[in-house]
Amino acid sequence: MSLYTKNPDLKTIKFVSSYTDEVIELEVERAMYDNGQNAILLYFEGEPYMTATVAVNVPGEAVYPIDEETDVVIKNYSENQGILEALVEGGIIEKPHATIGMNFVTLYVAKFSKLFLENA
Repeated sequence: MSLYTKNPDLKTIKFVSSYTDEVIELEVERAMYDNGQNAILLYFEGEPYMTATVAVNVPGEAVYPIDEETDVVIKNYSENQGILEALVEGGIIEKPHATIGMNFVTLYVAKFSKLFLENA
């Protein structure tokens, strides 16, 4: 049993861990990379969750014209498998409107939901 109290300022999503197959509740925070692109931080019981990044920082105009106000690039493979669906179902992002091929993987470009942006 955890003694952690959720941060009321952060929205939560349910995510199926690819390591344990357990459904866990994650808190979601909007952040930014140094170049202004959106990032997403996830927390499990107050601690950073996932060793890899959920939102990927890519050179915007070189790869795809990314709207730095509302677009976020999602990594949905390896340990992040399923996070795209969890973020859509949780109302954090809309369904992806574009993809970016990077090496042997596909990244997904989606817009933050209006409701999430209003409360972030």
